[in-house]
Amino acid sequence: MLFLLLACDPQPADGPAPEGTTSGVDNAGPEGEDAPEQQDTDVPESGTEDEGGERFEPPDTGDEAVSYAGPSYAPCTNDAECAPGDACTTVSGYAGQYCAPPCDPAGDGDECQLEGLPFDTECLDNARCAQVCDGTDDGGCHEDLSCAGYEDLELCVGEAAGTSGLYGTCNHPNTSGPDCPEGTTCFGGDYLSVDAGVCLPYCEDYTCPDPEGNVDGSPYCYDIGLDYPVCFLFCTPDATTCPDTQECFDTGYGVGICAPPGVESPY
Repeated sequence: MLFLLLACDPQPADGPAPEGTTSGVDNAGPEGEDAPEQQDTDVPESGTEDEGGERFEPPDTGDEAVSYAGPSYAPCTNDAECAPGDACTTVSGYAGQYCAPPCDPAGDGDECQLEGLPFDTECLDNARCAQVCDGTDDGGCHEDLSCAGYEDLELCVGEAAGTSGLYGTCNHPNTSGPDCPEGTTCFGGDYLSVDAGVCLPYCEDYTCPDPEGNVDGSPYCYDIGLDYPVCFLFCTPDATTCPDTQECFDTGYGVGICAPPGVESPY
């Protein structure tokens, strides 16, 4: 475990990566497999479902303009925030997640154009619908999503994938991203008692990349109880510069780790 290991000499021993250890944290592995999809199917009491359990459809008012207020195509963090049948997914290459209705990529895309939508839609190759936008800054997209290019389309998406950077703060902890760069995992969440995480690089060969930008934390490779070792940025409280939106968490052993504010020791 992380904080137990911090009581020891931070310099890792030479040799092959440890095998067969696990903490129950559902992180993706070094090959970049995504964590298993969340199976929570509860729908929050937010008007996303009518009494019959069907997806919300705005009323048909003829020629009168109607603003779409349903849960589909809205930003999300997990499937439980979406209507039944929708999945919280991303557009390839982008980090922002949204509630995507299912569709048949070989069909005509009618499944995507729900009744009363004031925007066009497209069925993507991943069998999920996406909102088409007009190429302007917001493009009529929901808040937290913006209009960006994807193949020959303009779609409502989040920021480009990987923009958090090595050791950067991420917002989808315990998965391989999508806001973390390739070859890292977003570690944090409930395990550290915070909503955010840190993009930790994998280090099977016990070597770690240096941090980017004005950061002077020291990277070290550790097996923290996962199936593979990862790199942490060790720091000196009140004396080390950590990545943006992080601070040096004092472990109590004369050394700290760069982490989002509010981290608590699990011990």
